[in-house]
Amino acid sequence: VATPDPVPVVEPVVAEPVAVEPVIEEAPAPAPVVEPTPAPIPTSPAVAAPADGADDLLKLKGVGPKLGALLTELGVTRYAQIAGWSDSDIAAIDAKLGNFKGRPVRDQWIDQAKYLAAGDIAGFEAKYGKI
Repeated sequence: VATPDPVPVVEPVVAEPVAVEPVIEEAPAPAPVVEPTPAPIPTSPAVAAPADGADDLLKLKGVGPKLGALLTELGVTRYAQIAGWSDSDIAAIDAKLGNFKGRPVRDQWIDQAKYLAAGDIAGFEAKYGKI
């Protein structure tokens, strides 16, 4: 009778501990606060402001430094824009003028702007006075 081969003894393998760096989850940075900017006044593409610079809106009678700055904030920078305003454009701008509401019609900005956009300073001054 044959005796079975002795079963080899296997030593258990002990894995050495591996250093695990703790995972520190950082909270995402808060999103920056973005102030809303006023929407530009709608204009038809034919009278949109060109990128080459702004006209001196202070030449329009009834437009002072504060109103000029407000118009610029609203995206109005050229005489041609104002000269091309429709009744709905006037209503849109007028709604955003606050204390200056009514000025575009009362001060005849569109007519003034037509003279200035065309470079007709003599015509402007004959109707509205010296610049």
